[in-house]
Amino acid sequence: MTDGLPPELRERWTRAGSREDRIEVALWTIETETTVYDHRETPHLDGSTIQPRALLSIELTLSPPLSLIGISPSKAFSIARGAARDRFVSMLEAEEIEVRGQRKQVAFDRGDGEAGRWFVFETTQQAAEVQIETETHVAVWPTATSFRMAGGTVPLESPVSTGMSDASQSEKPTEENQFVVDPETDRERIATFVRHVARKSLEGP
Repeated sequence: MTDGLPPELRERWTRAGSREDRIEVALWTIETETTVYDHRETPHLDGSTIQPRALLSIELTLSPPLSLIGISPSKAFSIARGAARDRFVSMLEAEEIEVRGQRKQVAFDRGDGEAGRWFVFETTQQAAEVQIETETHVAVWPTATSFRMAGGTVPLESPVSTGMSDASQSEKPTEENQFVVDPETDRERIATFVRHVARKSLEGP
C-alpha cells in the first residue's frame, strides 16, 4: 500500500505496517500511531522490524485535548517538542535501534510559516551478527489540535557482520549481496516525505 506517500515515492516505497502505543503523561493520555514505509529495493536485516532505509509517520492524539484547558498546540510546542523527541528515541530503542547521540536540531517550517523542529540522530541497527551505522531523522510540529511527527532512517554503510574477520569484510560485495548506500538521495527522500505529511496535516481530518 502507498497511502500516505507523496506521488513521487509511491513506485519504490510500500507501507510495511503500523503500531499503536498509549502512555500516560501527567494529566494526559497520549496515543501514537506509527506507520512505517519500506523501500522495495532495500533488504531488511534479519530479525529487524525497521529497515535501514525506511520512512516513518507518527500521529499523536492527546486526551483531553489541549483546547479543553485553553492552550493551543503552537503555544505548548516549546515544551512538547522535547517530550516528543524523547518519546521517539524510546520508540527507536524499543525496536532495538541504538541511539548513540543527537547530531543536530534545526528549525522546520511545516509549510505555512509555523515553526517546527527537525532532529537528526546517530544510530546503529543490529540484528543477529550484522550491524549497520545509520542516521535517523524526525521532524515535529504542532497541528490544529495536537502534534505530528515524520522522518526516516538513512543507511550510512553496507551491513557489517560482527562475526566476520577484517579481511572478509573488506572483500568487494557481489552483485547479489550489494547494499546501495546513497545518504544524500535518502535525505532528500525523507525531506520530500516530511513536507508531504506536514502539508496533509494542515488539511485536517
